[in-house]
Amino acid sequence: MADKKRITAQVVQAASKWKRMALAQFKCGVGKGVCTDMRAVRKDYFLDHDRSSYVDKWDWERTITAEDRSLDFLKDIAR
Repeated sequence: MADKKRITAQVVQAASKWKRMALAQFKCGVGKGVCTDMRAVRKDYFLDHDRSSYVDKWDWERTITAEDRSLDFLKDIAR
């Protein structure tokens, strides 16, 4: 099993932008990625029946090649 590096960070940008920046920052090559565990309170955010003031979710971002950008590849990786 590969060594896993854990970091603690305060994300101030949209998570999707941050994850792509993290892929570059940590020099994640093809097939490598980052997993985020987000818990946050949205301050001064418009709330309605679709949005909560509290966010608790995880997500991951992986570096792939242009050739791998297909539905079949993504389904295989998700499985």
